[in-house]
Amino acid sequence: MLKLSIVDGDLSGAWKRIGNRWECGTSWVEPYRHPMLEHVVFTDGRSVCLTVRERRAGTPVPAEPSAPEAMPTHAYREAVREQRAWPLDSLVLEIGAGELRIHAGRSPVAPVYLADGAGRVCGSWDMEDLRAFMRPDALNPRTAARLLSGHGRYAHETLFAGVHALTERSTATFGVRGLSLAYPEPVAQPLPRQLVEGADPVAAFEMMLERALALRPIMGERTAMQLSGGQDSATVALSLGALFPGRVTACAMMLPGEVGVQQERRRRALMEASRMAADVRIAALDLPPLSPGGRRVAGPGWSSPFEEPYLELLTALLGRLGAAGVHTVVTGFGGDELMIAPPGHRGPAADRFWLGPVAREMAVFRDEAIAPASAVPESTLMALSAVAPAMLRAGMWPVAPLAWEPLGRFAQWLPEEWRLDKRVMRERLARLGLPGEVARPVLRENFADVMATGLHRHGGGLLRRFADESYVVGAGLVDGSALRRVADRVAAGVPGAREVADVYPVVALELALRSLG
Repeated sequence: MLKLSIVDGDLSGAWKRIGNRWECGTSWVEPYRHPMLEHVVFTDGRSVCLTVRERRAGTPVPAEPSAPEAMPTHAYREAVREQRAWPLDSLVLEIGAGELRIHAGRSPVAPVYLADGAGRVCGSWDMEDLRAFMRPDALNPRTAARLLSGHGRYAHETLFAGVHALTERSTATFGVRGLSLAYPEPVAQPLPRQLVEGADPVAAFEMMLERALALRPIMGERTAMQLSGGQDSATVALSLGALFPGRVTACAMMLPGEVGVQQERRRRALMEASRMAADVRIAALDLPPLSPGGRRVAGPGWSSPFEEPYLELLTALLGRLGAAGVHTVVTGFGGDELMIAPPGHRGPAADRFWLGPVAREMAVFRDEAIAPASAVPESTLMALSAVAPAMLRAGMWPVAPLAWEPLGRFAQWLPEEWRLDKRVMRERLARLGLPGEVARPVLRENFADVMATGLHRHGGGLLRRFADESYVVGAGLVDGSALRRVADRVAAGVPGAREVADVYPVVALELALRSLG
């Protein structure tokens, strides 16, 4: 939600507005500006508090503050407490008495990366801004092993030693002793409850979802819904369409083959039911992962291997949305975490036989130094941090109503039979009279074939090069000889090649490291 560069010598000075930034000496803070966000600045004369946060619906668009609002110390302290209790995404900075404190909210949408050196702390929602602190020979082996083995964890640690992620409710402190981060206490996880007689979980779930959307000042004509056709996006689209009938634009990456034909039918039914105004689409095979002209392979800019793997497609789709006047994208992130998958839903993971000795050794440490239990599930927070940088670069603000904390708590209270296999979502679709195929598609719709195609077209040659000489092989994270065998299978496109799509993080990581050289 912001970018910053602050030296310890400016931590007790006066801050003033210059252009889009707040400055003090050689230090500056630049809030991300977007119609869905606002920032407030106030001071008691000794400390200054700057908050960037999501706006609440029903409040007027605030004027940009030209100077910090002055208030007595007791009022200042109360105002800081109010900022930290904001019900939507927020980031609160307190600067004064030779110290900077940054407090993350309970449901962060955009990531915040921090690094310090030579008495200066730098921060950004885009890790590329911290590339001066990122060295390919200074990898964090535990984080790299998590990425390559498919066991990502939500933590302060990032891929690079000295670069940190500010996780939900965490506090970062910076002063003459440098930068430190502290995790919060874990959030108690609610247990399922019994329904009272006559209760209707579907109606209650629908009401909670509409509240999550109505909290924000969404402008229908400037908003797009990521309507893939899955249960999560369908659920959100129906509520969004009810609030803004005939005003919201649908968007999607369209799958190929018979699955794509089924996706087309299901989306058509959902668009009619949710009264979408228009549809912006892109064919998934037009820009599969690792496409030569894409940001990850050709630039411009550096791309984290933890960012959206379908970055090429997403960037192109966001460009089309921007041309259509859209500045807010509503997503279905968080739906899987609200519900309980049936046994065997995800299936066994493929054997990543190409992992090197260091990655295997780090496996026993992958659950250490991670963030504590939170109200918003870990995987949802990670998904948002993966997709948000691309959206913010495109001028879009992502909204994930299924990640709203009270909705998550309500879902945890539901008896398990209502959460299992997304029953509450599927029953809602049935009540609305949607075709059975919408709730129970015959073919499974996912991007496995798209990833396999991208690897087949563009990954084989890259993998062969990396097997011979690469940072990942040199660091013991990947076995070079095994990688050559994978490269041959990927390039040949043999049956079952989708099983080796797990090798994609190797390519993404190596490309990221090489771009730093």
